[in-house]
Amino acid sequence: MISGTSRSLRCLGYRHRQCARLSKQLPLLIASNLMISGASRSLDTEAEWEKAARGPEGHIYPWGDRWDENNCRHRNNRGADSVAPVYAYPEGVSGYGTWNQSGNVMEWCSVWEGEGNSGTSADGDDALRQERGGCWRYPDKFAFRCSQRSFVVSKAVNDFRGFRLLLPVQSGE
Repeated sequence: MISGTSRSLRCLGYRHRQCARLSKQLPLLIASNLMISGASRSLDTEAEWEKAARGPEGHIYPWGDRWDENNCRHRNNRGADSVAPVYAYPEGVSGYGTWNQSGNVMEWCSVWEGEGNSGTSADGDDALRQERGGCWRYPDKFAFRCSQRSFVVSKAVNDFRGFRLLLPVQSGE
């Protein structure tokens, strides 16, 4: 989230000056495990993303095993704003308490095409990064399943892609 707001950080393209600067720096920030408030954060791996989305019960969608169009942002309910505030769909929260893992924006994972789940960096401008989660542009319920994945060149920046950062916690926290 952007500090002091309920908006998720997303790749907006070049509509806003601050986001345009961030969009240009995004691959560098991610590659260096972005430091926020002195704590190292990183993109989740594909396995971490899917585990958080499925919850402890292993659901098809974060909220359960049946599609419910009222539980996430998609093409048919996006309204005037394409991207919803983080807390807009409380019925869509996963069993682990994660918000917007289906719908809203596609989320980059640390995994590159062909590397399995290691999360190590690939070479070249055309290397494909895995993304998960469906987004507001999609109308098809299958795009919002926890198992759905796609790959995109890492320089692809627009208003339906973003990322989720993980903060490591110590045992007992």
